[in-house]
Amino acid sequence: MAWHLEQTNQEPYTGFDCSGFIWRILGMINCPKPWRNTKAMNQHYTKIASYDELEPGDLLWLPGHILIIEDVGENTIIEAR
Repeated sequence: MAWHLEQTNQEPYTGFDCSGFIWRILGMINCPKPWRNTKAMNQHYTKIASYDELEPGDLLWLPGHILIIEDVGENTIIEAR
């Protein structure tokens, strides 16, 4: 199923930001969480040389954002905006 979100200037009242969302997921599966925000995450994990290296389940950091690669072939991700 595809979803489309119109651009908005409104901030959510509740929920997670991107790093809080990933932090929560890692906690649910008892994964180590050595970082508290996207800046620290960027400094802790290995950088990739090419997007061709991505695999499902990888965490991808972009400046100020983090997301989970769901399916490389289908070009899908899991994220909190």
